[in-house]
Amino acid sequence: RLAKQLLSDEAFVELVLREMSSALLSLAATWELELDLCPVAPAAAGVLSLEVKDLDVAMYAADAFEEEGTEGVDVQQEEHSESGAFREMLFACLELAAIPCGAFPAKLAGLYLWGNVKLIHGLHHLRFGTAAVAETS
Repeated sequence: RLAKQLLSDEAFVELVLREMSSALLSLAATWELELDLCPVAPAAAGVLSLEVKDLDVAMYAADAFEEEGTEGVDVQQEEHSESGAFREMLFACLELAAIPCGAFPAKLAGLYLWGNVKLIHGLHHLRFGTAAVAETS
């Protein structure tokens, strides 16, 4: 019941969007991933009845960093270990996967999908290089 109540609170959803976006950017900076944050296609946003700006990872992350009083991500502060941001993101994904389908607000589901697809694209680019990305994009 608590999850349902929190997910129906617009202020909580906005907080989650900002925190998730900043975590994605922090993770990308830590692992030196090339994260392409081009806007989502209007048709894709329309599927969830959203506008393109509703799925702007960079905008939400900038809001989170501004709220924290930081200018962004300092790659030197993060460590490449299993106890870092990557582990926390995996645990969060496991928790979110247990919530019934359709329980998420469209904005949260859309930004979660778009941000993680971009992160996977960055990991693919890191692993296989520019040539592999050019063939699959």
